[in-house]
Formats: sequence, structure tokens, C-alpha cells
Amino acid sequence: MKKIIIIELVHFQYALTITSLFKDADIIYIFTPKILESLQKFKPDFNPSKIWVYDNKDLDKNIYELIERINNENPDLFFINPIFDNFKPFAQISKDVKAKKILTTHNINTWFRPSVKRLRDWKEKKYKKQIINNSDFIAVEDFIYAYLKNKEPKLFNKYNFIYIPFTLFSGEYNKIDRNDNKIKIVLPGSIDYERRRYETTLKVIKELFNKTDKFIFSFAGPPIGEYGKNIVKELKFLKEKLPNNIVVFDEQPKPEEFRYEMESADVVLSTSTKYFYTLGTKEEIGKTKPTAAIHDMISFVMPGILPAHLDIPNELKSSSQQYKNKEELLQCILNFEKEEFFNNQKNEALLNSNKFTPEKILEKNTEFNFNEATK
Repeated sequence: MKKIIIIELVHFQYALTITSLFKDADIIYIFTPKILESLQKFKPDFNPSKIWVYDNKDLDKNIYELIERINNENPDLFFINPIFDNFKPFAQISKDVKAKKILTTHNINTWFRPSVKRLRDWKEKKYKKQIINNSDFIAVEDFIYAYLKNKEPKLFNKYNFIYIPFTLFSGEYNKIDRNDNKIKIVLPGSIDYERRRYETTLKVIKELFNKTDKFIFSFAGPPIGEYGKNIVKELKFLKEKLPNNIVVFDEQPKPEEFRYEMESADVVLSTSTKYFYTLGTKEEIGKTKPTAAIHDMISFVMPGILPAHLDIPNELKSSSQQYKNKEELLQCILNFEKEEFFNNQKNEALLNSNKFTPEKILEKNTEFNFNEATK
């Protein structure tokens, strides 16, 4: 039996994906208290026996103790899941852990071409380089993998990139029946100016509700900064007029609240920007950085409405529509009023999600044979 250790300090979804891919492995999880709490609320039946809990600030302080503890377990594979700070202790971990190491990243330029403006940036660049060079494989999303292979061959050929999705489809089709005869469109993710813009969507909602009350719009994420607060303020104003058609949150939805919004929704709508700059380096969403809407289409079995600038995996194109402007977005939404179109999109979404089961990913991933990885 393979032994795997996963250090997961930011996104618990990756831990669930790896668990699904290595069903027969002996897995030890390293979580922060917050990640563990969120994961158990999101997936109450997730209760593995081997969990080590470390706070982020403990890494610097206890780094050599943690490395010794990992090596004492003699793991076959060690997963370093996405990290955005604390690069120094991870450089030490990547150097001293005696196992095949897989670094997961969903910000290509931030890792391989980071912007350097301050002394801190130089230090972080050095540590990132060490982590990359000490890793046996670099795991990325499928459309990032395709982008690197087709558009960045020099980078792709220099490192051992492999394809591991952020989320998988479990094969369980859990949908909450609302019995309200409406179509629920969910906009997941934080209301953040750097990642998503909502002005066009708000105009569409106002115009739409002059025609029909057939739709519910759920904004399943917290407001970030003044921009986020202003959008939420406008949404609450709309909600006063249409209490049964708008769902909005003042803060981060609890994991169980988020899950309800997703499982009770019919369609995913993305308002993603084309570029992302917050980490100090320009990323192109859908190419060098993933977008959450793609994951949610897969995990929660939904058709998607996506901006035209996003690259969509081929496996999801038949359950996707794309828009360039307000008029096209409005039409994409109104298409779901046609029963035949709506049913077709739901069927396509289910067929497409089934292309992202653990079995299908193992079958597809020829560059990294999971069963042979530890030989």
C-alpha cells in the first residue's frame, strides 16, 4: 500500500481530489485548524484517522520537527498543495523530505516569472525556485496543462508538469429540489474587483426582471473591499423589491451555506476578469490561472455561462455558453426559459461531469501514471 502525505493549508478541495485519486493509499493529512474545520463542515463524512494539525505560524518554528516527522513515516509521495506565502519553510521541506514531491500550483507566472519590486520579492523568488527544483512533478489544471503544452513549450519541456484537477465529480448527483418553478443561477466566489466584475450582470438583472421573475440569482461569496461592499449594497436594494429572486451574503458563506447554494442551483454564471494582478504578477485567467466556475460546473453538475475570453476545456463546451457584452449575457440567460434547451443543458452537464471522475482522470493522465509513480 502506498503511503502519501498531503500538506494542505489553503484549499481543502485539493486534499479531497487526491484522496479520490488514491483511494487505496494510506494518507496522512497536514491541515491548519481552519482548513480542517471548513472541510469537516463542507463534507461531514470526511473523518480520516491520520491528521496532523499545524497553524501557519508553527511552520517556521517547528519546521525541522515536521520534516523529521514526515521522514519517519517514509512516504512514497509528498504533496505540497497551493501556497501563497511562507515560502522559506516550504523550501526547506522540499529539500529535506525524502519522498517523491508533487508541487501543486494554479498561478503559473507567479511561480515561474514572478514580478520582483522589493527585497521581499527577491527572497520569495529564490525560495520558489528552490521548491520548483526540488519537486519531482508540478501539478496543474487541465486547461493550464494544455496552455503550457501548446503555447509555452520551453517551460513545459523543462519541468515535469502533470494534470490534476482542482475538483472531481464523485459520481453522486446531489441536487436539492426547490419546488419554486424558477431557474437558479449561482455566481460563486468572492465579490472582488481584481477577479470578477458585476456591473454588466447587474444591468442584465434589472432588465431581466422587467420581463420575467422566472430567475433567482445567488451571489455565493463575500464582498471584498469597497467595490464588493458597493455591489452588495446594490444587490440588497434589488432584494428589497425582489425578495425571492436575490440571494446575497454580507460575509464569507459558511461551508454548509455555500454547499446549499451550489446544490440548489441550476446554472453557474462567471463574471471573471481576463487578468489577475493581486499577487503582484500578471496572470491570465483560464490560461495561467484557473477559474472557480469551471470547477463548480464539474463538481455540482451544472451548465455554465462564461465570459468569451475564458478558455473552456473541450469536455465542457457542450454545456457552456459564452458572452461578450450585456446583450449576449441576457440572451444566454433567457435561453434557459426554453424547456428543451434547459433539459438538454442539464443532460450535457451530467455527461460532461462524468468525464471528470477519478477513474477518468487516472485513465487520461498518461504523463503521470499514478499506479507507477512510486517505483
